[in-house]
Amino acid sequence: MPFDTGSISMTVFKINEDIPENYIDLFQQFAAGKLDEVTDELQEGWVTGRHLLESDINETTAIRGGYLFLNYRRAIRKVPASLLNAICKREELLWMEENATHYVPRKVKQTIKEEQSEKYLVKMPPQITGTQFVLDLNNKFLYLATTSNAIIDGFLALIKETLNIFPYQINAQTLSLLDLQLNLADVSSLAFSSKFLSHEGSVPTDFLTWLWYASETKSGKVLDGKYGDFQIDVIAPMTLVFNFQSEEGIEETIVKKGVPERSIEARMALSAGKKLNKSGVQITRGDDIWTFTFDASKFTFTSLRLPDGEEMELHSKFEERINNLHIMYEVFTELFKKYITTAATDELEALQKSVLEWAENQEVL
Repeated sequence: MPFDTGSISMTVFKINEDIPENYIDLFQQFAAGKLDEVTDELQEGWVTGRHLLESDINETTAIRGGYLFLNYRRAIRKVPASLLNAICKREELLWMEENATHYVPRKVKQTIKEEQSEKYLVKMPPQITGTQFVLDLNNKFLYLATTSNAIIDGFLALIKETLNIFPYQINAQTLSLLDLQLNLADVSSLAFSSKFLSHEGSVPTDFLTWLWYASETKSGKVLDGKYGDFQIDVIAPMTLVFNFQSEEGIEETIVKKGVPERSIEARMALSAGKKLNKSGVQITRGDDIWTFTFDASKFTFTSLRLPDGEEMELHSKFEERINNLHIMYEVFTELFKKYITTAATDELEALQKSVLEWAENQEVL
């Protein structure tokens, strides 16, 4: 249960519309159906965040620490392919014996498969999966514990049907356009190698590579008046990729051993025109530490570990965890907006010069 304890992999959404006051009743209307009714067609619905069998959604079961905490449940009943194949093979052998032949026509095979599938489907237990989500009603943020596009699409469709709202996914484009009124197409690319100054890049990968630069050249310190002072570090593992068609070698460089951010492999990848597409990130404030892996192309967070909390009571502990999650998100996205603001102004020229000096004079361990 990621939002309760342990690490979290998530996609973040923002809601600009009014959330209906009777939202709990609406979720109850679209609660997951009975498992006995599950067929070979996907059944989708809401259950509580406590467990996947609790479809009674009310103030007591759905609210934890002041947040709405539910599961998006998907259920389906299937006959495992290996079992169905074995059953069909057995029936085909019986049919050949009864008909004194060594061949089963295609139409007969199809009929056998359909009949046996229908017969054994009701004997199969339903397969259920759940994806937790937390709705911050005050700040109108929604945290969904997945990075799967298929699950995200299904979740958003059901949210739309339930609440008649459509949360937008937080990514480079939405942050730039909605928070800064800037189109990514108008943001100049940043080069990290003097050999590839003319190549256009991806803004998210530019940002993550810039974050690596900033964490080393400016000690990665972020002063935030709302939450305090933070130290930002880019850490292992690191994945560097080309943002353009290249004949310079393999398309992807993954650096894990030693001190990746100071390795010869990472330096050579930068020199070849590659940029960070995925990397570990550590945010520190005093004794509080947040660590996660950031995927720039998807703008998702995986293996997120929150600071050790002090609260012990269930609701208070949950509230503390989600508050720490929100702090991480706020600090990280403020860094992104800081980069975009710089890249879209006349400050870019000075930044470009400084970045190239850093890239070409990195210390190698």
